[in-house]
Amino acid sequence: MSARLALVPPSADAPANDAPASAPFDVMPLSAVKGAGSARFRRVLSAFFATGCALFVAAPLLAPVTHNASLAGWLFGALFLLASGLPLFGLVVVERTAAAARALVTAAVWLALAIGLTGPAHRVAIEAHVAAHMEELDALATEIRAMHAAPTLDDPQGTARVWERFGDRLRPLGINRVAPVDGGMLFHSSLGTGYTLIRADGVPGPGDACANPRLRFLGGRWFERTCR
Repeated sequence: MSARLALVPPSADAPANDAPASAPFDVMPLSAVKGAGSARFRRVLSAFFATGCALFVAAPLLAPVTHNASLAGWLFGALFLLASGLPLFGLVVVERTAAAARALVTAAVWLALAIGLTGPAHRVAIEAHVAAHMEELDALATEIRAMHAAPTLDDPQGTARVWERFGDRLRPLGINRVAPVDGGMLFHSSLGTGYTLIRADGVPGPGDACANPRLRFLGGRWFERTCR
């Protein structure tokens, strides 16, 4: 019996023996790796910058509750802005890309919003503080006015007696000085960036040291006084 050897031509679909093996993974170009790392770095810096802006707005808003702790909000806000704002500017100088420029412009917009909201946050905090403690403030103003109506030889202005009698009640409210003026009582507060309240009572008294006071109504007999 003779054996036959059948020669079958290779299929067109079969891989050739000398075909190069496919790579297990694609190698990312070095420029793409650097670009991805730079993008992540910009996002981190932008998040830090936005946090600093938020702290700048939150510090005056929460000052009546946090008292002197609000100063920490200003400090940390400034540190966040410096630590992230300078690198964002440096990326624009070094990379000179549209993405870096957009990140810097966005940071500038955040900063402008924070500066614009700081004043309203301060005013809202004052209004909320006075509204929450108006009854106690009215009682203090009435009692202090009555004490000033009976001056003594050793303390004609009543300054020492105010803190002896009312210091424990004034400190929790953030009031560090009380003074009578013509038509009302001034309450100076050190909360946040500081402010001055006046309670109008129509009682004659010494003239106000401020030549051109500006009053903003808060509620009841209370006004915020700013000296222009």
